[in-house]
Amino acid sequence: MGPVLGTDYSHSNQIVRQMLEGKISACPKIDSCYVDVRDVADLHLLAMIHPKAKGERFLATSGNALSMLDIAKILKNRLGADAKKVPSKELPNCKLKLAALFNPSLRILSALLGIYAQVSGEKAQNLLNWHPRSNEEAIVSTA
Repeated sequence: MGPVLGTDYSHSNQIVRQMLEGKISACPKIDSCYVDVRDVADLHLLAMIHPKAKGERFLATSGNALSMLDIAKILKNRLGADAKKVPSKELPNCKLKLAALFNPSLRILSALLGIYAQVSGEKAQNLLNWHPRSNEEAIVSTA
């Protein structure tokens, strides 16, 4: 997430864009963790120069999983009229699974149903004093 500098949108950026454009009519029940691209850059720098980072691996995430509906709510709350096309309801799992039978691009989303994708960036926060932006700030910056 975070500010988009070009036309090569990541998967997460595409979802926000499609929500704003009204191309997603309802939100699949999928959870994911997010991080702002600026915080990823900061973490890379810290991992290169901080003595405690030697030989370690870090997960770049704010640590709080959000559903697609949570993202939609953030967009609506923060962007007002600019988010008028953002969906406000969830898509039942059975409808997504059925649609995925006929639309190959939905198969990946269908496979993610029921998976809670909670991960933690706590190690980077504690060891390197890394402090990522909130999910809300990253999502609004993407929009």
